[in-house]
Amino acid sequence: EHKMVIAPFRTGAAAPGLKYLGEGMIELLATRLPDDSTDRAMDAGAIIRAWRSAEISGGADVPMDTVLTVARALGAERVLMGSVVGVPNRLTLNASVLRVDSGRITARATVEGSADSLAMLVDHLARKLLLAETGLDEPLANRLSHSLPALQAYVRATGVYARGDYPRA
Repeated sequence: EHKMVIAPFRTGAAAPGLKYLGEGMIELLATRLPDDSTDRAMDAGAIIRAWRSAEISGGADVPMDTVLTVARALGAERVLMGSVVGVPNRLTLNASVLRVDSGRITARATVEGSADSLAMLVDHLARKLLLAETGLDEPLANRLSHSLPALQAYVRATGVYARGDYPRA
């Protein structure tokens, strides 16, 4: 399996009331990313246990090499790193997807809004990451559905199509 590790988000520049999003973003994003057998996000509990075993405190700024080492130990091929910045009425979520073997960034996204609309912000972040990873140019991406489930299905189908399984795609 091509597993993705969603690392706890950095929350050092966030208001104290937003610190819960450090580990919380793992669960929030895992349900919004592709769920086919080749791109499944790794179990949040396993990630948090590995993070704590590496003696990394939640919300801390962690060097990319350390994140990649933990992700590699978990058997992941990709890792999603991110940060939460701001206060409850105006926060920014930043995220990047990296290849574990090279550290190369394959997708990057940022969204802003209120913590009152956190579910919508996480949906927008996941959508932007999915579109960035597909490599679609901006005009085509803008014509795609704004429905996250429809976009997930599209991304799954393009992956299956790329592998030559045309009937399944």
